[in-house]
Amino acid sequence: YFSAMTTAIHRNHGAVDKFIGDGLMALFGAPEPLECPERNAMEAAQDMLERLVDVNRELVRLGEEPLRIGIGIHSGDLVVGYVGSSDRNEYTAIGDVVNVASRLEGLTKSMHYPVVCSESVAAALGQPEMLVDLGEQSVPGRSALRIFGWNPALIAPA
Repeated sequence: YFSAMTTAIHRNHGAVDKFIGDGLMALFGAPEPLECPERNAMEAAQDMLERLVDVNRELVRLGEEPLRIGIGIHSGDLVVGYVGSSDRNEYTAIGDVVNVASRLEGLTKSMHYPVVCSESVAAALGQPEMLVDLGEQSVPGRSALRIFGWNPALIAPA
């Protein structure tokens, strides 16, 4: 699973920041500047979901339960660089953008979309028809945000 997801992120010019339990955090636009990191993130999400189909096919063949994932995408200003102490540090991103993206990932189940993004992402993409306006939604730890759902055609609704 992690190999397939990492490949999808790298193919779309993203960087895997860290693995968090059974999830991961990826950055687009740092350390490699991108013209439209939101587009790269959405393309990576599509690639991840396509690769998940193959991962699940193999899991089922092995008698295991298939996996379901949720992807939260947000954009904005954040701090990127080496964070930590002189004894231990790592290249990462910190800031509200990271927290909101995590919260959006958490909304994928209740919103019934495998990809949920913020209005800033939708605006950067020119409000494409593929995104469904889910309106203002409560986001834990902050004020409500206008969010959008995306369910690529190859993925059945939740």
